[in-house]
Amino acid sequence: MKEYNLSTSEENLDIQKIQEGYLNGFHLKKKEVGYKGCVVTFGGSEGSSNYNMAKMIANNGYEVLALYFFGQENQPKQLSRIPIEFFNNAIVYIKKHISSLHPLSIIGASKGAELTLLLAENYSEIDNLILIAPSAYRFQGLDMRNCTPSWAYNNEDLPYISFNNVSAFERMKLCLEYSFLLPIKLRSYYDSAIKNAVNAEDARIKIERFKGNILILLGEDDGMWDSYSMANKIKEAKPDNIEIVVYQNVGHAFGVGRISGGYFMGGQNELNKIALTKSYEKILDYLQIWYTKEELPTLIRD
Repeated sequence: MKEYNLSTSEENLDIQKIQEGYLNGFHLKKKEVGYKGCVVTFGGSEGSSNYNMAKMIANNGYEVLALYFFGQENQPKQLSRIPIEFFNNAIVYIKKHISSLHPLSIIGASKGAELTLLLAENYSEIDNLILIAPSAYRFQGLDMRNCTPSWAYNNEDLPYISFNNVSAFERMKLCLEYSFLLPIKLRSYYDSAIKNAVNAEDARIKIERFKGNILILLGEDDGMWDSYSMANKIKEAKPDNIEIVVYQNVGHAFGVGRISGGYFMGGQNELNKIALTKSYEKILDYLQIWYTKEELPTLIRD
């Protein structure tokens, strides 16, 4: 079994800040890059670039772009109407600064996984996806003052599932949680939005257009949304070249507590931490397969 460097240290990395118009983030690599191509990481609704994961991957010899998709200079301040064509700028950057565009792998977590899936629907340059706690749909943006989509393309709003679909019961439950400072439980809120949406198929991300490979990692006890059902929705649309790994008694975000930032994330605290390490290993297993064409059975871990 191959041993990996799971460190998120910056000590042996060359890290360049990226600030080119909409494109904001970091370009990370070791002085001697071990693989051709590029890995791109996105965080979730917290607005991160998934920087720790990017450092871990770079420490294993990959050239990585850790990118923000909102909240930075020349970007929307909130997760609302994000123009996905910003990825054109990422492709231009890769062609200019990295020796090869391919293989090109995109990793996204939560809302970043929603974005990653959407990019794969629209950009044939992408070879591989790693989705962590994904959505199968485009949901409403997170500007709670306005009902707006999360995503736009070429100045047009993309179809989305609106929170206006959520039942009165779920709305009242959410208000009570806020009022009494209880952990916010969003899973049933999202379930209700999907169940009552008349445009669910329009809002579904058409991943069947993507011809590459997909690895999905998720916690069975996801407290934010039902990533297990949505992962299977993705596999139903694209049954080939896809692997779903489910961690039992693990929540929405690996490495964090059952309750984090006032939200119920799910899982058990210790198992959530263990899942972070296991997910890092699984990601590196698949990257090595994709970037060296090694045989799958020699690398897969439990």
